[in-house]
Amino acid sequence: ITIRLLREAYAEQVSILRKAREQLLERRLLKNDLEVYKRRSRIDGLTKVLNKTAFMELLATHINYAREQRQPLALIMMDIDGFKEINDIYGHQAGDEVLSALGQILLSNLRHNDLVGRYWGDEFMVIIPATGVEHARRIAEKLRRIVEAHEFNPLPQVTISLGRRAYQVGEDLGAFIQPAA
Repeated sequence: ITIRLLREAYAEQVSILRKAREQLLERRLLKNDLEVYKRRSRIDGLTKVLNKTAFMELLATHINYAREQRQPLALIMMDIDGFKEINDIYGHQAGDEVLSALGQILLSNLRHNDLVGRYWGDEFMVIIPATGVEHARRIAEKLRRIVEAHEFNPLPQVTISLGRRAYQVGEDLGAFIQPAA
């Protein structure tokens, strides 16, 4: 009887441990899934850059940091020249391919601490921390040349228009991004 009771107690403990292990693994999988979904919710699916919501949150954070630390902060805003015509003539698939390629061009040609976001449609913004307006001008020109030289087959040459500006202490988010457009 004692042996049977010990076996039953042992079997019950093993069963409890198995259930606990399964729950732990399930929680770990759910946590991993949650991280994936959080990341996806902040990234524009087409261009693989930050979406507008995530970008604006980070821009507000960078503005606060620049204000508190008296650090320079620059912003570049750009859009694709004639994007409506690209969609009208070559189709929305071609337009999507241009947007996707532009996202990758921006991501691969900026510093690791610069942040790229899709602001709206064919408009993109770049936060350039610890940078003044003159350096932002050089970065914007570099990006313009790279995009102009990129082959967007079968499209003809694609160009972008850019605006840039430096953060002025005391500006709020809206005032900062408005003149860059």
